[in-house]
Amino acid sequence: MNTFAISAPRLPTIAISLGLRPFVRRAAEDVAGDIGKIFGARPAIVEGDAPASNAIVLRKAGDGWENYAIESKLGNVLEITGSDDHGVMFGLYRFASECLGV
Repeated sequence: MNTFAISAPRLPTIAISLGLRPFVRRAAEDVAGDIGKIFGARPAIVEGDAPASNAIVLRKAGDGWENYAIESKLGNVLEITGSDDHGVMFGLYRFASECLGV
């Protein structure tokens, strides 16, 4: 089983796949702010290709409406995949709620 961990000073980069709507970026900014309050520094947010390690990857795949999956991958990568843009946003906020406690 892969485990995702956040630790300072090496915070994960939040990577937003191209083509996601602007409200997903807004949600990423919210979560970056929450991480900043907890760890004392905000993680970087990038759009496009995700780093190979130490990242929170936001992407859209599949069909459906407002569904999401959250999965830890090798290299300390947390992948949040939504069936649509809303699903990506809901998955990111779920991560913030359950894992960060915000």
